[in-house]
Amino acid sequence: MYHVNRLKSNFHHLQGGKALFYNFSTIFSMENKRAANWSELEKEELIKQINTADNYDKLYGKLKRSTTQQDKKALWKEITDAVNMIGFHQRTCKEIRKQHSNLKRLARKNITTRFQTGRWDTTRIQ
Repeated sequence: MYHVNRLKSNFHHLQGGKALFYNFSTIFSMENKRAANWSELEKEELIKQINTADNYDKLYGKLKRSTTQQDKKALWKEITDAVNMIGFHQRTCKEIRKQHSNLKRLARKNITTRFQTGRWDTTRIQ
């Protein structure tokens, strides 16, 4: 990262005769926040909620094309509420979808490893 200590003071820039002031300390501090790690219970609940027949069909299965984007957003909101009911951390819809994408990616990678090496890599899906 560029020398943040030098940029922490207010910096002004002239643009069209107007001085613009930037407080870089608040800009850089907001970028570095990260979410808490996912617990096993949260992952299990996410997978359970998505793998119900009705939810899976609407998101990825045979009803995918007939389900509107508004209905899918409402479905993701229901899944988010169910995961948040566990109570460890409050997750956003975007975080829920990203975690599901990551779990699918790791599962595919595990299957590929299984076929290449002949054994399961159980440490990758955690």
